Amino acid sequence: TVGGVDVSGADLSGADLTRITARSLIGTPSALPAGWVLAHGTLIGIAATVAGADISGVDLSSIDPKSITSGGLTGTPSALPAGTVLHNGYLVGPGANLNGAQLAGLVAPDIDLSGVNLQYADLSGADLTGADLDRAHLDYADLSDADLSHADLTKVAMRGANLTDTILGTATITGVVTGVNVGTPASLPADRPLIGGFIMNPDAQLVSADLSGLDLSGLDLSGSMLQYANLAGTNLTGANLSDVYLNGATLQGTNVAGANLAGAIFDGATTAGLIGSPAALSPGWIVQGGVLVPPNG
Repeated sequence: TVGGVDVSGADLSGADLTRITARSLIGTPSALPAGWVLAHGTLIGIAATVAGADISGVDLSSIDPKSITSGGLTGTPSALPAGTVLHNGYLVGPGANLNGAQLAGLVAPDIDLSGVNLQYADLSGADLTGADLDRAHLDYADLSDADLSHADLTKVAMRGANLTDTILGTATITGVVTGVNVGTPASLPADRPLIGGFIMNPDAQLVSADLSGLDLSGLDLSGSMLQYANLAGTNLTGANLSDVYLNGATLQGTNVAGANLAGAIFDGATTAGLIGSPAALSPGWIVQGGVLVPPNG
């Protein structure tokens, strides 16, 4: 953190300013690194913390917004980086750090927020139609009343999020890291139901998830990560569980009738009282006496 320093005439072009917090600087340096600007005494660039800075009239089009932590920004800049919007004092765009950001009512259709940290962010009522949220972090975010129509949620992390009246009916939902979300969405794809707080989807990340007693019959969970998950009493009738990872999982009293378990990995799984016969199993595995028996077992 740097404050009150006189930088008049200083050549900072070779300086590593990553993650700096520099405010109330005095004077104007002769040069800055590429992707940096001085805004009324605050240095703004990659991974900087600039919360509360005055950006009135400043041309921000050349900055690298990656990992910038903002909030409480005042004034209107003359220009913004490509793909970035200013909302409620936050720079919202590719690579930004928006953990806990207050972005209620954000209007940013088609914005690229892939990989962005939006944990604990307030996105209630936001228009994120068509947004790229691939691998974004939305754990504990408030998405109530948000519109994510046609948004890409591939491999997004979404645990503990508020999904009350969220529009997700046409979103791409695959490989989601999901866990105990709250509320009922306004819409979801027909084959991506919210059950027990979990968005069920192919390639889902459900490691250690408590899915005991849930009805997952007929769902496509192929390729999902279910290591150490609790599936005791779960109804998996007719479900597609091909190529899933069930290492260390608990399957006691689980209904597997007609389930596709081809290619599934069961190493270390606890099984007892299985109900029904799967439609397919990994080579050499059988169900005998309600227990999964490995090859040469």
